Amino acid sequence: VRPLTGLGDWLARVRWVDGTPDRGLRRWLRPANGRVWSVAVPDTPQQRLALVDRLLGPLRDGDGEPALHALLREERARLARQIQTASTRKRLRHTLHTLKQSLYPYQHSGVERFFLRGRLLLADDMGLGKTAQAIAACHALWHTGRVRRGLLVVPAALKPQWLREWQLFTDVPAAVIEGSPAQRRAAFDACARGFLLGNYEQLIRDIDVVREWTPDIVVLDEAQRIKN
Repeated sequence: VRPLTGLGDWLARVRWVDGTPDRGLRRWLRPANGRVWSVAVPDTPQQRLALVDRLLGPLRDGDGEPALHALLREERARLARQIQTASTRKRLRHTLHTLKQSLYPYQHSGVERFFLRGRLLLADDMGLGKTAQAIAACHALWHTGRVRRGLLVVPAALKPQWLREWQLFTDVPAAVIEGSPAQRRAAFDACARGFLLGNYEQLIRDIDVVREWTPDIVVLDEAQRIKN
């Protein structure tokens, strides 16, 4: 039964049914009843990653539940991001203090959540500074060398406003994509480091150019528009 508060831990509900797990995996399992073994979830991300790798072993051979295989692969990627971020979190936090404008505590929480997960959907109410949080995350990642270049996709009418806010918060280079197809391609070719600001209609036309350019991070404003 999931607890009524908190996230719970889905990994604790994984069961090994029938057969005896190998010695390496038995380190992480406990006999439950009969031929069932339950998972003893470790405390640290590093140990949890080791457990996930062990569980993935038999599943790679085609045994077990396919859905569990997918969940474990996603968990492995999440843990790898978490461990990597933990090693640089102090630097990332310090870099937030080099913003031109300071953040509110709840904005710091949003940015930290992004550092932990590697992806984030911000759904704060209008006027609470979602744009500032996105800019702060890009600022920290760029200044710590975690990303070289990124793409901001926003409604066309908001491009000037985004550029103003960008320049208000950070010194990271950014430019607006405008002009003919050839001029837009030239903008991508010229940007080895920094951020480009485009709109959704351009993305439809320039998607192949964007893929070749390979941004390290993508920010979507009014993200529901991406479904079209």
